Amino acid sequence: MLKTAEIFNKNAAFGANFIDELISTGKYKRGKLFRKIVSENVKNGSLVLDYGCGTGRMTKFISEGGYRFEGYEPAINSYKEAKKIEDENLRFFHLNDFGDCLTVAKYDAVVCSSVIEFVELPDKVLQNFYRSLKANGILIISFSNRSSLWKKYYYLRFGKKAGHHMYQQNSWNNSEFIDLLESNGFKSISKTIFFESAFDKFLGTKQLSRLSFFGTLGVVVAKKV
Repeated sequence: MLKTAEIFNKNAAFGANFIDELISTGKYKRGKLFRKIVSENVKNGSLVLDYGCGTGRMTKFISEGGYRFEGYEPAINSYKEAKKIEDENLRFFHLNDFGDCLTVAKYDAVVCSSVIEFVELPDKVLQNFYRSLKANGILIISFSNRSSLWKKYYYLRFGKKAGHHMYQQNSWNNSEFIDLLESNGFKSISKTIFFESAFDKFLGTKQLSRLSFFGTLGVVVAKKV
């Protein structure tokens, strides 16, 4: 179970309302990024797993593009918020393990956004993703980018124990994360997309977040081999 469940339990209602506001104003950048990546790599109508789905807002946002989703979440309050928005293409479940409960060869794709850096056993999580995916299934997963200069600046100014960073268990550079995926049966099929840094707030500098030395997160599309 994720150690971060405690912090997400405290902020579940606020987080749900915050993302709802971003969606309503067209400013939900992370959701737009993941929805675009899913649409480019996963067939319409596919059954997709969102592992560590939080309050389910991004899950629902992507599902509206024509997908069926099942979301699993360890933080009980976040899970309860997600249950409020279930529909015929969207189901949520409470998670009590590292994905050991997942059904074998059930999903066409797995989405995992800002989760694996917080889990104590990333290899185990990836092995469970592999097991739960159908043959040639797609994994869309983000990771904490250790090469980010913005992340390093943040640590120097505020310390590694500030905010959610105190719960992070892992951080990788791009090649290390690709190696991790490959050692667990996946092959990267696209160039890593980097995103989220302070530059997102300023016109004319947003694209700097797409560089490996600035974006605090990277997202990889990989295939089960």
